[in-house]
Amino acid sequence: MNAEAVAEVVDADDVIDVWSISTDQPPAVLRRLRGLLDLDERDRADRARDPVQGERFTVVRGAVRLLVADRLGTEAADVVWQRGPHGKPAPVPRPASDRIHVNWSASGALAILAIADGRRVGADVEEIRPPGVGTRIARR
Repeated sequence: MNAEAVAEVVDADDVIDVWSISTDQPPAVLRRLRGLLDLDERDRADRARDPVQGERFTVVRGAVRLLVADRLGTEAADVVWQRGPHGKPAPVPRPASDRIHVNWSASGALAILAIADGRRVGADVEEIRPPGVGTRIARR
């Protein structure tokens, strides 16, 4: 089955876009993505315990902004976030984003993002750690 055949059977409202994102990026990409973040996001990246974690946070949030902005037809720096009842970030409702639902997860060097129109979505990714790592952490 090809994409055209799927498009004939699947209603556009039933499509969920899922993106995988490598969070380890070169300095030039980090600088570009950091420029898209709002002050709160930059501050959060700067407060990370480990510089690598701060860089990965920057990549994820910047990439999410780019993909959501593309979906909304706006600039990435213009995407405004609000917290839902359980703390989950969502684009502030405006005419174009009323139906947009976004969820993402990051672990290690990988992030995953899901975007859908008119339906809630969830995304989860977890880095597989070598055997024994969890045991060492639990003993601390």
